[in-house]
Amino acid sequence: MSAQKPDRVTEVMSLREKGLDVLIRAVEILRKGGFKTSEVCEVRSAFDLVARREELLLLLKVLYNIDCVSEGQASRMKWVSSLLAAFPIIVGERTKNVLLEGGVVYERHGIPAINLETLEQIVMNEEPMVYADRGGYYVRIDGKRLREVRERKGLSRGDLARAIGVSKDTIRQYESGEIDASYEKALLLLEVLKEDEIFLAPELFKRFESNFSIGRVPELVEKVLNEFEKIGFRVYPTMGAPFDVLSKDDDKNREILTSVSKYKVELILKRARVLREVSEVVGAPPLYVVEAPSGTKIKEPVEGVPMINSQKLREVSDKEEVLELISED
Repeated sequence: MSAQKPDRVTEVMSLREKGLDVLIRAVEILRKGGFKTSEVCEVRSAFDLVARREELLLLLKVLYNIDCVSEGQASRMKWVSSLLAAFPIIVGERTKNVLLEGGVVYERHGIPAINLETLEQIVMNEEPMVYADRGGYYVRIDGKRLREVRERKGLSRGDLARAIGVSKDTIRQYESGEIDASYEKALLLLEVLKEDEIFLAPELFKRFESNFSIGRVPELVEKVLNEFEKIGFRVYPTMGAPFDVLSKDDDKNREILTSVSKYKVELILKRARVLREVSEVVGAPPLYVVEAPSGTKIKEPVEGVPMINSQKLREVSDKEEVLELISED
């Protein structure tokens, strides 16, 4: 009698449980390595947490199967990371039906993806040297260095080609930077030349200048964007972040992370807590703009986050008033 195939609901629940386990372990690894981490962001966020160690700021999406990251989520991660000068990274344990290998950098929609073992290596300042691409595993070659080492050891391109089982033209392509070496050929290069400085680490920390189209911005957020812009801030809607607006004050080189919502107590409490933790890690003050009926008394701050009614925001005539509000907390 064959085993009953699990239904879709069971599969989804299993993935969520495994994803939660990966998330817990990732946070443990980061904190053990000296990173300050935020609370896990809300479900609608394109990333799960932010982490900082000194000047290195990471936006992390953590889940069991990295294939579950959609192109839209990846685009929003790139967009927010470009605004915050952060590096987006996906952490998971599986792709398709294969477990991710330790020490290997994968990619999902242009964003580097690694497993927990590789995350731990990175936290310990050990660079992974292998990357996955179509057809297998590869190692980047420092072509100039390879040529220097080869010539110093008195080897022609033909000599080295015969030693590792490739054509002379392949060695030329390695040295010109046209192609990278397969993992197997990289091991042979190391065996023959006895020097690992001919290899380059994969690009793990990528800067993005995203051309992502934010699409339609919610009406309430659009109103806040307009008010901030009117008083002198440069403003950016985020979409897919625990804050809705990033405002930049060029005069004082300062940023503000702003959440916007209607007056719903449970929602405000939840979002304000996450906003506060994200702002502490990012190093930018938080602000919460609430649309509430006239006469509504708003307790402030909430979870350490300054609050302002959208009606009061419309009365603000200078960005200094906003900066004073967030400085009072």
